[in-house]
Amino acid sequence: MTPGKLLFVAEASTRYHRARAAYFDGLAKSLTIASVVMGGGAFATLLANRPALAPLAGLVIALLNAYRLVGKPEQSAIQHRDWLRQWSEILAEIQTNDPPAKEVLNDWIKRRQKIEAECAGDMVALKAYCFNQALSALGRKATPYPLAFRHRLFKHMLRFTHAFDAFNADQGQTGVPPRQGAPSA
Repeated sequence: MTPGKLLFVAEASTRYHRARAAYFDGLAKSLTIASVVMGGGAFATLLANRPALAPLAGLVIALLNAYRLVGKPEQSAIQHRDWLRQWSEILAEIQTNDPPAKEVLNDWIKRRQKIEAECAGDMVALKAYCFNQALSALGRKATPYPLAFRHRLFKHMLRFTHAFDAFNADQGQTGVPPRQGAPSA
């Protein structure tokens, strides 16, 4: 892997993990607010005139809290912030070591592989979105991924596993193959 390819991967990966951490932080806060509001006395007072809605509200509160217990958005946000920190360190080193010594480049590659080994699963539409942002940020001339409205809207919630398989993102000057060089999950 060349320093230019690694620079692009690091740039796209920092954007990816920053977006995932922000998403999980927001989700955790939203779930907390919804649970407090729906479970609070004020909500019970509002339902006093409609007692049939009380069981439904209880079910919604239970589902929100079950998701928090199983989905663990707070822990996901923490993990993505840690991966963001690791990628940011690599990105800063790449930007300040031009040209890098072979040992330094090998260290970056090993650290990249370690981060990617920890990441399980990926949000393909979000990766494509971050790839497009990295192209712009680095001034690279390449064809961006064609993102439909549904991809942008649900990029944090749905994997879109094979949405971009037919698209060749390696056109132009990115130097990054579409699957191997995309940001880590």
